[in-house]
Amino acid sequence: MQLRDFITETLVQIAQGIERANERLEGSSALVNPKNVKTYTRGENLVMRLSEDKEHDRFADFIEFDVAAYAKEDAATKGTLGIVIGTIGLGTQGQSANSIGSESRIRFRIPMVMPTAG
Repeated sequence: MQLRDFITETLVQIAQGIERANERLEGSSALVNPKNVKTYTRGENLVMRLSEDKEHDRFADFIEFDVAAYAKEDAATKGTLGIVIGTIGLGTQGQSANSIGSESRIRFRIPMVMPTAG
């Protein structure tokens, strides 16, 4: 898999994940990657706010992701992108093939406004 394809597929999946999360949170007060977020520095901390109206202020937090991703290309797959989350199980299926692969770490963060109580 070419680097540009890996980057494209990674960004597309992240964007679709954000859209899908917002669809599933519809009706909730939670927002993933909300628009009109203002950032401020308070001491050493970066603070994000949804509006200038401090009376109705809602703070946003960053949700950080650190995922292992692998790109593998062989005669059977013609290039695939895989994301590894959690425990990896290894095994054999009695099949051998010449393959080329690489593993990368993808680190990103997405701002999210948590749901409010009440």
